[in-house]
Amino acid sequence: MQNRRHRGHGKIIILSAAIIILSIITLAALFVIKAVSTPPDAEEIKAFDPVWGIFREIPAIKQDGKIMVPFKRIFESFGAVVTWNGQTETARASNPRQNFTASVKIGDGKAVVNGLETVLSTPAQIIDDAPYVPFDFITQIPGVVLSEDINGNLRIWSADIFIKRHGWTQLSEGLVAHAGGGLHKEGEDGEQEPQIYTNSREALENSYNNGHRVFEMDFLLTSDGKLAAVHDWESVGGEKSSEEWKDVKIEGMYRALFIEDVYEFMLEYPDTFLITDTKSFFYDGETNKKQFEQLVNAAKETDESLLKRIVPQVYDQNCYRIMMGVYAFDSVIYTLYESPDTPEEVAEFVAGYDNIKTVAMMWTQLTDDFYEALTDLSKHVYFFTINVPGEVEIFRMWGARGFYTDFITPSAINAKSSNAFMNLLRKLYRMFSPSSIVQIFVVLFIFNVKFLQGFILFSILAFIFHKSKNKIT
Repeated sequence: MQNRRHRGHGKIIILSAAIIILSIITLAALFVIKAVSTPPDAEEIKAFDPVWGIFREIPAIKQDGKIMVPFKRIFESFGAVVTWNGQTETARASNPRQNFTASVKIGDGKAVVNGLETVLSTPAQIIDDAPYVPFDFITQIPGVVLSEDINGNLRIWSADIFIKRHGWTQLSEGLVAHAGGGLHKEGEDGEQEPQIYTNSREALENSYNNGHRVFEMDFLLTSDGKLAAVHDWESVGGEKSSEEWKDVKIEGMYRALFIEDVYEFMLEYPDTFLITDTKSFFYDGETNKKQFEQLVNAAKETDESLLKRIVPQVYDQNCYRIMMGVYAFDSVIYTLYESPDTPEEVAEFVAGYDNIKTVAMMWTQLTDDFYEALTDLSKHVYFFTINVPGEVEIFRMWGARGFYTDFITPSAINAKSSNAFMNLLRKLYRMFSPSSIVQIFVVLFIFNVKFLQGFILFSILAFIFHKSKNKIT
């Protein structure tokens, strides 16, 4: 393994240095281009890019009180093919997979959507040599989903494209609100006491307001076989029947939920995803099956489209097979806190299933060989449970894609500006010793002072844990 990493060491050094210099020049150029091309008084809309799987910023221009957006860039974010007829000054977007066509003519107060005319609040215009349309026209397109992120930025995407296999990994800076997310309540001394594992409606709403869109929730069966959102019965005074659970106030103040209640929340907030922790290792195979049947049947009775936004966790290979026998979920997490598998067995198992994109574990379970095996399979690594923002930055450089958390909010994670450099430096680190990377500190200092501090801390930890030749267990 080490020989493979250090092969062609001299060439790699030259190539890596070139990549760093080219990256800085490119980023600087992009900054200049953005500063020049973004119109004054413009707002930004974030539209989902189906090719790269990320949200991209699109300038929106205010004119006469109306928000105008670029026709081509918006519709391409839906996966549509956009054409321009210069003779008739008509822009047309078409996407057969989503069953829509839309066309607008410059200066005309009408547009055509799926063959039907619709009135525009203001005519389409040419701005900066590109056709622009009023934003309220975009919202009329079938399948469009709108939401705001934690900073109040408007996000827009096509439900058919965004709600796709593993699309949830693009949300909330890779954070998962653990057990619905943490809360605080005032203690007897007036201090704010942290509350975790509530799995309550209040936790969901608080986390959503803090920018979370991916929620992990615990579920256990009541004594009469209903799926309740609870981490363990002991914490609520013992096992409950469904009738008893209806009246429970968690920590004396928070609303207890059934799976149906969680689905109601998801319908109210259509940009949310649910990761389930059904504690299946507590039960025999037949009971495991009943859990997943309830999960699926309740979704079908509420709104079958919810099944596209549910990501079950499975704990061993048999649990996966039981779940798939009930419903073939698009995206599944293989979580290791109760798995009997060795890292080699995990890699061999997940290699055979496209719907298992993510492997979740304690950070102490990840070794370099295990990470490389999962990366070679294009699988994501998620850590639980992380509550220190600085650890997120360090673990991201190590290779983790996402994190379960009680209290970290997406706004506390500034992964956007330096994420590309983090990935590059992580790769460089795996080729060189920490002392070798000191040579690029000057470059990093010029680029991002805050990141430099985090990188120095990472190098110290890396030197202790990585180059000592002791595997992290």
